Formats: sequence, C-alpha cells, structure tokens
Amino acid sequence: MRNGVGGVTASARKCYNVFDSGLGPHRLRTMNLATHAQQNCLFFRNADVKTREAVLANIADHYGITRSEAHAEITDPGAEHLLDYLTGPVRTATSALMQKHGLA
Repeated sequence: MRNGVGGVTASARKCYNVFDSGLGPHRLRTMNLATHAQQNCLFFRNADVKTREAVLANIADHYGITRSEAHAEITDPGAEHLLDYLTGPVRTATSALMQKHGLA
C-alpha cells in the first residue's frame, strides 16, 4: 500500500477520503452505512497498522493476489462485506473488532 502519489495507492486515498467529513470512531455505533465498501473503508481507517496488514495479507494469500490488489478489491464500490474475503483466525479477530465498533 505504500506506492503511488505521496506513498499511498489510489485505492487507499479513495478509501481514506470517503469519511473526511469529520466522522470519528465515536460515531461508528450509530452509523448505518450504505455499502460494504464504505464499511470496509471505515474499518481500515480505524484499524491499527498491524491489523490492516494482517487482513490484507490474509486476503492476498487466499486469492493469490497482491496486498494492493486486495485493498482495491475490498474498497471497490461493488465490494462484499470484509468478512466474506477472510479466512481462519484473521476472520474471527476481524469480526470481533467489527462488532466492537458497530460495523458487523
């Protein structure tokens, strides 16, 4: 995810710009987001680096793609719910984090 303009991919810029209207973690529990892509972006925006890397590595390994391609897939407007892409313990841990933040 560290390529492209300013060291961030286009899909990452798109994802992180989706919620630049001032929404913070305190609003997560009351939000009813319209798309899975928006939910996925919000999860990534609020997850720590270690979590983001584990999720992207899990998706990339499972589908035989790069981490950048995995990020582009889960932030695409037609994306599925993040948990649909994940397997094993990473899926379980991500589910718990999403529930904690009101995103599952």
